[in-house]
Amino acid sequence: MLKRIIRMVKNKVWKIKYKHYLHSKEWAERRFLVLYRDGFRCSICGGTEELNVHHKTYQNVFHEPLSDLITLCRKCHKKEHKKK
Repeated sequence: MLKRIIRMVKNKVWKIKYKHYLHSKEWAERRFLVLYRDGFRCSICGGTEELNVHHKTYQNVFHEPLSDLITLCRKCHKKEHKKK
């Protein structure tokens, strides 16, 4: 039971840190570089509306290389998260 509570607290702390990171200058710069690299188009469908930058993996969050990131439109981004 205690391990479960600790895991839940760590998860909540991580989510708070991640939310702050997504509003940081570092993320804004990284996000722009990925959008630019991908030609401001979804890497799956080629769409140009409602673009997101998606983490292929969360192993390097907060200092991820650009190769861990991909541009996706909102629709494809939702589909990508449903796969997991």
